[in-house]
Amino acid sequence: MAIDRLIGADALLTTLSFGTTLTSGTAAKGSLYKIVAKSGDTVFPAGFEVGGFWVGDGAATFSATNSASLVTASTVAEVSSFSFDISADEIEVTVLNDDQKKYRIGKKDVSGSIEGITFVSSLANGTSLANRFFPLVNYNGKTGNSTRHEVETSDLFIKAYLQKDNSAGETLVYALAQIQITSYNLGAAVADAQSFTANVRLIGKDMELFTETVPAS
Repeated sequence: MAIDRLIGADALLTTLSFGTTLTSGTAAKGSLYKIVAKSGDTVFPAGFEVGGFWVGDGAATFSATNSASLVTASTVAEVSSFSFDISADEIEVTVLNDDQKKYRIGKKDVSGSIEGITFVSSLANGTSLANRFFPLVNYNGKTGNSTRHEVETSDLFIKAYLQKDNSAGETLVYALAQIQITSYNLGAAVADAQSFTANVRLIGKDMELFTETVPAS
């Protein structure tokens, strides 16, 4: 029976990296791509734009005018939870003839937060979210060698799963967005996990929510 009501255990957070631009070959069915160039609606359907994400159909052929980069997702092992809050500006449009106030909505605002546990391994290899704010210096007591990871400034994308079950017939549910971490709170307490919290804001393209049916094997 397909999962319909989601629980917290179904969630997962990943970052995204992008391969070289593909100008030939066929799109792999079910693979995620970022559109680099688009001409017409033959390869990428109407509504899809340059810079947006598209799931390969197994038939479309890339070219110089319809190209894309393959997206690779990497799990952010530190993260234990995430949330996004969406709101819209309220614009009052009441006129004298109205007995009750009238409103329209303006621009939407999306803010998010991430919580997690600090992993020694991610601090050691420079993949920790802390590296977005601090340089990381790792000293190997066995070899005497030191490695320094400068503050990471590369683009950060999030693939935030609400449903992550690859079983046949299930439906994957995830949000895709480019984000900027605006704050990072790192702390420790006696007899407690060494945790952190971080706030995020959207940059780049607007967030998109995807549903993806898992085919039978």
